[in-house]
Amino acid sequence: MALNYRKIMSFIVIFAIALVTGVSVGQIYVGTLEANPNISANESDLRDKPEDIEKLINEALGGKDVSLFSGVQLFQIAEHYLAENDFFKVMVGLVNAPMGIKQNMRGEKLKTEGKFVYNKLSPSTNSMSPPIHSQVRFNLDNLDEVKLNSNLNITNPYDDPKNGYRFTFNEADFQTFNNKQYVEAFNTQPTSYLPYIISSKVCPASAVSKVVKNSDDTYSFDINLSGDYLAFSALYYSYEIRFSSGFEKLPKWDSLKMTVTVGSDFRFVSIKYTEKYKMYVSGLGYMGVTDDFVETFQYDNLPSYDAVCNGEVI
Repeated sequence: MALNYRKIMSFIVIFAIALVTGVSVGQIYVGTLEANPNISANESDLRDKPEDIEKLINEALGGKDVSLFSGVQLFQIAEHYLAENDFFKVMVGLVNAPMGIKQNMRGEKLKTEGKFVYNKLSPSTNSMSPPIHSQVRFNLDNLDEVKLNSNLNITNPYDDPKNGYRFTFNEADFQTFNNKQYVEAFNTQPTSYLPYIISSKVCPASAVSKVVKNSDDTYSFDINLSGDYLAFSALYYSYEIRFSSGFEKLPKWDSLKMTVTVGSDFRFVSIKYTEKYKMYVSGLGYMGVTDDFVETFQYDNLPSYDAVCNGEVI
């Protein structure tokens, strides 16, 4: 698509400012580009530098108290732990879709023994809306062979998602993506374990609450995003939503509230999400969706890889 004159001049100004001030181009993008569902950026430009994350991790390992870090810093330390260690996390909640359609949601992500599996299970409460059931699996040492099956068959669709869903599938229904194909479809690497990019570049100080210590020796904080910041934070999550829903266009984001809780060991305990966005429905235009999810994390006594792959986790 050809760029118009105004956009070309904007890019020239952005690079000129970057050269004069030393501010990264990624930081300027966030503050200047208009909100756009087809927003384009490099994920690496929106994240903080690896050496800055490493410094935070060393401070945490060195005994610095949790309360002395900002919410964004705690998020990044906990996210690093996910990348380096095994875990099992479960997200449950409700999708309030257009035309009064509601869909339960259960997402299971397990990383263990060099393998990863993600079950996305969303039976509909309305016959007008098809269910969304999929599984992604791969070996961590071979990201050129990511298997995806969008044809799972849930056998207990009316159970509470908190209690888990059982499902069956045919191995023949799996598609295999090489790394290039996966990135084209989802705009990120398979090893992106959390839906949003959280960094100092997409989370201004005004969007992050103070860190509060809870009575159970955990720590909580809120992140509230909208506009350009949210569009960039959801850079690759937008592609997952489009892929899962089957709609033609990426969502237009309205607002996000995350309540993040971490332990004194700097690990995620839970994340609550309230997401508001619009999806384009052919013939009807953009229609509002509200998601309410809670995600809980487990690091010990993990279920087996085969059990999660085969829908045996309840």
